[in-house]
Amino acid sequence: MSMYEDIFAWGDFSLYTLELGLLVAKYAKENGKQVLFIFLCDDQTYRDEDKKYFDEEKNRTEAQLDNRWRSARDTFYKEHSGSDAPLPDNYQKLFTQYGFSAEDVLKHNHRKAERRDCLYFSEAVLRDPQRTPQADNLEKIAACSREYIALLESDQLTINGNKPHLVSFIPNKCSYYVCDAVDFFVKDFKGSHVFMNTLEQPQSTEMYQKGVFYKKDAGFRHTSPDTTQSSPSTPPQNSPVVPSQDF
Repeated sequence: MSMYEDIFAWGDFSLYTLELGLLVAKYAKENGKQVLFIFLCDDQTYRDEDKKYFDEEKNRTEAQLDNRWRSARDTFYKEHSGSDAPLPDNYQKLFTQYGFSAEDVLKHNHRKAERRDCLYFSEAVLRDPQRTPQADNLEKIAACSREYIALLESDQLTINGNKPHLVSFIPNKCSYYVCDAVDFFVKDFKGSHVFMNTLEQPQSTEMYQKGVFYKKDAGFRHTSPDTTQSSPSTPPQNSPVVPSQDF
């Protein structure tokens, strides 16, 4: 049993947001900006569901299933590491269409053998304080935003001594947690967030109707954050994103 990228688990979200990102990247590149892509891989949410596929005989213990799952994940990441690591066919097609390649992807150092230059940033690795020691106060951050905060504070996101402007496409259900955590824990954040609905596996033509909003975070750090709240008491200020051929 092997693992693969399930890029359709959330409907058109993955491919649609990738194409939007490529449009932004093409515009930035044409205006003299250096562009790199980041793929943040959710390798935790479906862990229990995935393990069921490794129990063909229905007689394995939880520990055995966990070991098989970890081994399959390790193999998957090794196969997607290195200078010749392949993008999924659908991703490669879009990259080629907009003049980019896998060389334009920022690789994640998982700090494990044969996984020091992986195409995918692993949420599990980012959550591990032993492998991401620079991530601040991870235990105080709402679970679904821990890895994102760790990514923002990662040394790998410092390019030529500077933090880049990050444009992130994020599932709408994570919006309050992400915005709250960024405002509380990340200093001098430079970036823009675009949140899109994924709960009902929407098609790309429905995504704007389902609810999309944009927020450019100020990136300030509160002096006394209230870490007992799981979400902000008031929604972040946001404005609608209007589809445009010039996006």
